[in-house]
Amino acid sequence: MNSKDLILDFIFYILFLGLVIVSLLLFINPGYFSAFTMFIKAMAPLFFFLGLLMIKLRWMSKDHKKRKQDGGDTDIVLRLSYFDKFMTEVLTFLLPMSISVIVALSSREYTVIDFIQAGLVFIIIYIWNKLLFSRRIN
Repeated sequence: MNSKDLILDFIFYILFLGLVIVSLLLFINPGYFSAFTMFIKAMAPLFFFLGLLMIKLRWMSKDHKKRKQDGGDTDIVLRLSYFDKFMTEVLTFLLPMSISVIVALSSREYTVIDFIQAGLVFIIIYIWNKLLFSRRIN
């Protein structure tokens, strides 16, 4: 194992240990069972996606090591067409709109938090698109 794997394992271990400790403290103390269930419901999506991220990072690390051992190039070169750029621009604007549509269809009122979520998704994807498509090969 190299240092990156050790760091990822350590971060995952700390997050898991923190979840277990907080869960035990909330579960053991009398009167905090409702807080415990609310905490678990709030943290479940976060830890689900963090777990998926950790699995993906390990998979990518193994693939990178394999490519390095085979003596191949570890850079990935993509040839994207203008249609690919167009589709990413369309997705950049459709994802925040889909968040707004989901809120509208859920029969609850549209709040500032919903607007902030949609705006944050838009900003993240917009910055990623600008970084990705502004690269030029010299």
